[in-house]
Amino acid sequence: METSDRKRGAAQSAQGVGRREFLKGASVLGGSLMASGLVASPRAASAKSVSGGSASAVRGLRPPGAPSAQLTPTEQRVLSLIRQDEVTSVLQDFVRIPTIVSNEQAGAEYFAARLREWGIPDAMIQGIEGHPGRSNLVARLPGRSAPKGPTLLVTSHMDAIAIDDTADRDQWTVDPLGGEIRDGRVYGRGASDNKSGCVAKIMAAKAIKEAGVELPGDLLILLVADEEGYMLGVKQFIKSGLHKEVSGAFSEGAGTGSRIPASVPGRTSAMITFYGTNAHAGTSPRPGVGVNAIHKAGKFIAAIADAAPSHPPSPYHGPSFYQVLQVTGGWPTTQTSQKPAFCRLFLDTRLVPDHDPDDVWRDVQAILDRLSAQDPEFRYSIGEIDRRPGYRVDFEWPVVKAAASAYEALAGRPPDFGDAVPEYFSIGTTDTHYLVKEGIPAARVVSPVRPDAVGHAANEYVGIEAMTEGTKVTALAIMRYWDFVGA
Repeated sequence: METSDRKRGAAQSAQGVGRREFLKGASVLGGSLMASGLVASPRAASAKSVSGGSASAVRGLRPPGAPSAQLTPTEQRVLSLIRQDEVTSVLQDFVRIPTIVSNEQAGAEYFAARLREWGIPDAMIQGIEGHPGRSNLVARLPGRSAPKGPTLLVTSHMDAIAIDDTADRDQWTVDPLGGEIRDGRVYGRGASDNKSGCVAKIMAAKAIKEAGVELPGDLLILLVADEEGYMLGVKQFIKSGLHKEVSGAFSEGAGTGSRIPASVPGRTSAMITFYGTNAHAGTSPRPGVGVNAIHKAGKFIAAIADAAPSHPPSPYHGPSFYQVLQVTGGWPTTQTSQKPAFCRLFLDTRLVPDHDPDDVWRDVQAILDRLSAQDPEFRYSIGEIDRRPGYRVDFEWPVVKAAASAYEALAGRPPDFGDAVPEYFSIGTTDTHYLVKEGIPAARVVSPVRPDAVGHAANEYVGIEAMTEGTKVTALAIMRYWDFVGA
């Protein structure tokens, strides 16, 4: 998960291709799904129908009215097959594959091979158009043929943040790609965010398959590329059309916290380019000659650092806020003997759940207009890169009910519901924002085990017990999803 912290203050069917043929023999080619012409299976139920109860013919795995705290023999068998040593070993393998800001294809190939080894052959590599070496893994565990329930998606991201170009590189006391075990924890870049989440989804599916459980609907497993960047992976998945059959999704993580929130914040970003004029660096500053683009960008940076979006803060997420996350201009693009003719910066804005991105850009434009009025040589262009509006979580969504039911089965009590005031405000987004934009309800699995992880920092780790229990609660949430479809 990409996140930014501040202290307190949401088709086309394959003709002639059977379910068991889905994704077999697939290859990477320009981001397309090369699987006997398959694009997507028809959506069995829309987000609205899942919540509204029109899919009443769907039969879940548990007896109607069974208490959430009660585990069925089938569920007990599946949980017994989730072994701590095996989960740990797979995570170690994955940490040792350097999917650092790129190279996710190597991770996808690893998991595709393991799934086939475990009897789930319908796994393919989905290439990201224009980005060689960056790929998603898309796999399917087919459900029963009749009556056919809707498709459930589970997703996490394979990419991890950089190691070598970070200020804390020298603070690592373990090999960032070693997958070393210390004090009941697996250490390494991405161990927490979000390779453990990938392993939880994969190992939950393996246990369900190994136990011989036939789910009421298909389970799609999506491990994406570039979640920490521009969300290229989930965008490619949506472009392929495979999302059209999905009725609900469990998002990244291996069981996170004990609370199901009522709202999820958002994000929007843009690239702004400031322009100067070429001249020798020795040219004395004067109007119209040797205008330094970096100095112009500096004016904007100073202005945005002192500004705040004109939107009320949230008691649970804090205020929306701006931040400049990248600046490019001058050397080494140009020689140090040359005044820079352009300077480009990445402006990121974190949004409380009900903050419209359009309002953000009106506020930013007002700042740019003011600077232009003060300086006749202040020239720029701006292009929005991304928008991920926040959203509200409907506690009636089947994915929410399934997550809560799975939690109660292991904790002996229901999870907490609703937003809460945190110790530190944090506005983060995930790839599931794009699924929610497509009308697919999404929720995180919650776990009764206390979180034990550090991400986005030196000596990143995840606790083995927490990850194993998170895998179990993920498997339970998957199996119970169809209990609530049409309920």
